[in-house]
Order: sequence, then structure tokens, then C-alpha cells
Amino acid sequence: APFFRLAMATIPFGLLAKVSTMTLRLTFQSRRFSVISAAGVLVQALAAIYLVAILRIGITGVFLANLIASIFRAVLGIGFTHKHFRLVFSRSWLQPMLAFGLPLVPASLSLWVLNYSNRYFLVRFATLSDVGLLAVGVRVSSIVTFVISAFQIAWGPFAYSLIKDERLAKSTYSKVLTYFLLISSLATVSLAIFAREAVLVLATPAYEPSASLVPWLCYGSIAWGVVYIVGMGSGIAKKSYHTTISTVLAAVVNTGLNFLLVPRWGITGAAASTMLGYLMALIYGYYVGQHYFPVDYEFRRVFTLVGMTTVTIVAGGFIDRSLPSWSPEILLYKIPLYTMFVASLFILGVISRGEVNRVRGYLGARLTGLLGYLH
Repeated sequence: APFFRLAMATIPFGLLAKVSTMTLRLTFQSRRFSVISAAGVLVQALAAIYLVAILRIGITGVFLANLIASIFRAVLGIGFTHKHFRLVFSRSWLQPMLAFGLPLVPASLSLWVLNYSNRYFLVRFATLSDVGLLAVGVRVSSIVTFVISAFQIAWGPFAYSLIKDERLAKSTYSKVLTYFLLISSLATVSLAIFAREAVLVLATPAYEPSASLVPWLCYGSIAWGVVYIVGMGSGIAKKSYHTTISTVLAAVVNTGLNFLLVPRWGITGAAASTMLGYLMALIYGYYVGQHYFPVDYEFRRVFTLVGMTTVTIVAGGFIDRSLPSWSPEILLYKIPLYTMFVASLFILGVISRGEVNRVRGYLGARLTGLLGYLH
């Protein structure tokens, strides 16, 4: 109960910080957004170290650190954005805001079910040890989730800013989907192939079985990230209820599959159910997005990329199963496998030399500008 009270006390400050950072996103103030995010993480880390490691007040210290960091982010955020707000009540804005926002409340609840219902089934059909293994797998895969979350933060304001030029918007959405999948696939293959090594570094050998969950969890995160791109049509049409429908469908599929798969396959069934739930949201989001704002996506490149990613991850899993006891020799198989994956993307035309040169030129220009600024 005391932990619950501390968590509830954190919510108002978290909402204030959320409104402030959303305002910074919509006004393209990326530096201030980064300051709030980085400083908030630093304050939370320092507070947690002091309260837990020095004062030794245990879990209470973790929740207090979160509260302190939320207060800090809220105060700093309001300081940055207060000029955008004033204390007025607008009846004309209330109705459209409620019409757009209320359908998203069930969507949030559905996302909670989608992300956490597998724990419920694991506790009843498996063991608490399996819950711990799943938690470690989620932590490892969160590296990919972090990259995707950063994209989601930046994507919305940028995507909507292109709507005035429909042709440019559709061309950009198509390219962004390809590049998003390229970057996330490179990260997923890296993490999936070396998940076993990552678990051994971050945890103990007892958690080694959680490495096999990482590909399923990464694929789920990627599917949810793709929804933000291919589902832009419903957002452009201001039909937010489609977000609710997609997440409710995903939650229902996830819950049903948990009931079927967890008793048979344990943590693998739980991870697969979550991924398939996200895939359901992706399928619905794609068809709705195409209905309101059709885009000609680069499906040849997309399917080639997804296929090569899957083949490489399966091959990496075969290597791990063939060598039950870990040794440095495993890396002699995994490093060439990853190299072959990257090479295949060039050979099959997923990545062109011209695109590499453009990226190299862009990064070079940014680095030159940064060095000039520092000088």
C-alpha cells in the first residue's frame, strides 16, 4: 500500500511533464526536450543511488526517486513552456478534444492488457521463475524498443507537418517505412544473435533461456512502431476510434493466444502471443490507413528485408541450440553470420550505394557543423 500511494502521488507530476514535453515536440524544440529527458534520468538515477545505496530504505527509495524525478521534470517543463498556456476555459474546444481523446482511453487499457496479461497466464499456467525469465527478455529487447520510442516521439509532428503537400507526404511515408524497418532490423538482428551473450553480461547463467524470447519481443516492438507509419491515415482523418479498435483487437488476440499457448509452450508462448497481438494491430492499422490516405509502400524491399532478418535470426538460434555450453568459439559463427546478413542487404538491393553515400554526406555535414559549433 505505501508503494501504491507513492506511485499515485507521482502521476500528476508525470502528466505535467508529459504535457510540457508534448508541447516541445509540437513546437520542434528538440534541445529543450532532450534537456528535460536527460536531466530527468540523471536526477532519478542519483536520487535512487542516494536513497537505496546510501540511506538503504529499499523499494521505498526507488519510488521516491521516481517521484523526485517527476517533480523535477514537471517544474523544468513548465518553466520551458509556460508561455504556451493560460488559464482559460473554452467550450468550443472541449467537444472536439473529448471526441478525439475519449476513444483513446480504452486504447490505453488495451495496451496495458497487451503488454502485461502474459504475466497473469504465466503465474497460473507456468511458474514465477518463468515470469522472471520473461522480464529479463523484455529488458534486453528494450534496447530496440528504446530506438523505436525515440522515432515515435519525433515522427508524429514531422509526419503531420507534411500533409499540406499530399504528394510529398506519401513519398516520405513510403521511404520512412523502408528506412525504419532497415534500422530496426539491423538492431534486432544484432540483439537477437547476441542475446545469449547480452543476458550473460546483464544477468546470470540461470537467466540464459530468456535469450530465445528476444526475437519475438523485438518483432512485436517493430510491429507497433510500423503502426505509427502505416496507420497515419486515421490520424489525418481525425478518426481516433480506429486506434481503440486496433488495440482492443490486439488485446483480444493476445489474451486468447496466451490462454492457448502459455500452458503448452510457457514463456515462448507468452512472447509469441504478445508479438501476434501487435501484428493484429499492424494489420488493422494498415488497412484503415490505406482507406483514408493510400500510400504506395516499397513492398519488395520491405519483404526482402523482413525475410532476410528472419532467416538470419533463425540461423543464430540454431547456433545457440547446437552449442548448449557457451564459449568464445560461438562468436566465430555469429560474427560472420551478422556480416553475411549486412552483405545480403546490398546484394539483394535493399540498400543501395547511393543511399549509403547520401547518409555519409549527411552525417559528415552534421559532424562538421557540430565541430564548428563547439569551436
